[in-house]
Amino acid sequence: MGVKAKLAAAVVGAFVVSTMGPTMAAAASDDGYVPLAGTAPSWAAPSQNGTVSPRDLRAGQQTKATMRVQVWLPQRHRAKLAKLASAFADPDSPQYGRSVSLSTYQKEFAPTKSSVAKVEKYLAKQGLKNATVLPHRAAIQVTAPSTRVAKAFRTPIKRVSNHGKKIVTATKNARVKSSIAPLISTITGLTQNPVHTMRVSKHVDRNGKSQPSAAKPPKQGTQYWKQAKPKGKKAKFDHQSRILSGYRPADIKKIYGIPTKLQKKSPTLGIVDAYDGINTVPQTKDGVKGDKKQTMKDTRKYFKGLGLKPPKWDQYVDHTPAKVKANSGWYGEQILDVQSSFAVAPNATIHYWGAPAAYNADLDTALYQAIVSGEVTTVSNSYGDIEANESKAENRTFNMIGQTASVLGVSIFASSGDDGDYSALGYKPMASSAPANSPWVTSVGGTSVGLNKHGKTVVRTGWEDDQSSNGKKKNATFVFGAGGGLSTLNKAPGYQYMVTDVKQLAIPTAAALADPYTGFLDYQTGNYKKQTGKYESWGGTSLASPLLAAMVGLAKVKHHSHWGLANPRLFQLYKTKALSDPRQYNAAEWGHAADGSLAYIAFDRGLQTLQSTVGFDNVTGVGAPHGRKFFKLMS
Repeated sequence: MGVKAKLAAAVVGAFVVSTMGPTMAAAASDDGYVPLAGTAPSWAAPSQNGTVSPRDLRAGQQTKATMRVQVWLPQRHRAKLAKLASAFADPDSPQYGRSVSLSTYQKEFAPTKSSVAKVEKYLAKQGLKNATVLPHRAAIQVTAPSTRVAKAFRTPIKRVSNHGKKIVTATKNARVKSSIAPLISTITGLTQNPVHTMRVSKHVDRNGKSQPSAAKPPKQGTQYWKQAKPKGKKAKFDHQSRILSGYRPADIKKIYGIPTKLQKKSPTLGIVDAYDGINTVPQTKDGVKGDKKQTMKDTRKYFKGLGLKPPKWDQYVDHTPAKVKANSGWYGEQILDVQSSFAVAPNATIHYWGAPAAYNADLDTALYQAIVSGEVTTVSNSYGDIEANESKAENRTFNMIGQTASVLGVSIFASSGDDGDYSALGYKPMASSAPANSPWVTSVGGTSVGLNKHGKTVVRTGWEDDQSSNGKKKNATFVFGAGGGLSTLNKAPGYQYMVTDVKQLAIPTAAALADPYTGFLDYQTGNYKKQTGKYESWGGTSLASPLLAAMVGLAKVKHHSHWGLANPRLFQLYKTKALSDPRQYNAAEWGHAADGSLAYIAFDRGLQTLQSTVGFDNVTGVGAPHGRKFFKLMS
């Protein structure tokens, strides 16, 4: 079955909701309050056919958790804003590729001071005081105990189980006075569903170690694809190599054909993650105050260790509030994003925003602050969760942020996922992830890339890995791979529909290097007190997203471009020499597991429903950047 047929089959029965406009409140009840649709996730609300049973909801524990809640206000002149956003992203429009200034946005579309004052006053009467107003009066954020939040918005807030995770969430839609409802677009933060990084490491390695702990970079040359078979073994692969040690900046330049002259340019790149900096105490104690300067200490040490010129201290700007704490897992994500971005664009200025927690609402707030900062042309988000866990309020909010970014000339990129089609986690195959499921974001899938010592790419296939002891597919188990599928919440824009012939939004849009077995070598301090760390190979669509964002950032600087959404241009390059078309190569790497046994990692064999094909597919989208043509035509 071809990709179009697969996508069409998967879309049957899909549930579609509007991505734009204010939340439609129901009629007021006798007490004068109206519910705000979508503010409770569908899985937690029995009236919305949720996946948590009514019995589990009744059994859910009342909680006293602290919650950060964002009350978003409707933008003014929404019809005009939507029309501009569509025109700026429509290749057939004379306004295609344009953007507006922050001052124009503030003057024409930002909520009024009067509206903010009225909503603040209302919230204070409900016991939610000491509010913070986000830039351009987009939302009002309050922090309060969940009991007070529940009372203020007339909704039960409980700790319930969803797919094995205990989550604090509203189990019914928030309710507000009918008189204030027109001034509220939606509310986020009523669900504390943690998202995760899209960063993964190797399970086996060249010499039987799960991840080599090397204070110095691995031997030069071990990162290259070298056609070789293990002694005495005859697994039938057309291409096979010993497991690679991880590509370096010079290799990234070769894989994508980035012109040397272009790398001298200075794009402004944004990165949004959760938390900030390295723990100043042992890593087992997360949630402590971190050293925010360690990111650049490690990055400079990384480049010096590879014999390269390190970025200057002022090439990294941290916008995260001082009170945001550290987290060891997310610090690794922060390091990967920063070092891979500098690998593509060594003269870039990178701006970082760390959310105070790994919840959708907190990350959306950090993303909003990034896109209205006026500091960046691209923003990479290397995190996510399956779309089924996202509330409609969160989906609407992200789409609003993405649409605003597009109008302001900021391009957003998001990882497509690292769990393949999600079937191994108990979900329906070809489920999409959020926030990659937004039509206003470039969702980035993954590739496995074999680069030989001569700088030639001999393998470029979709990233879907399986592991076996003998190389046979029937004995293999799925390990990890790029996410892809169809959104049940968002429709496909016209330029995508012309390619996929499917009405639902398909992800990913495009792809870049993601397989940790052909991954990117980075450096991260593990012991803050001793300042000792290691070089190691990492991957995931967490790597693909900042790589593609940085390449687009270079292209925008080259052409002095001010457009926002990158998707229309990427689809215009579909089936041109500016994009490579990853496909199945019958390729594998081999190494040894921790117990010394032989292990094969085979690429893209379709153990799940996802596999790269000729043309558009749900692992690599329209393809991956390919040489000078990409930077010339991505204008």
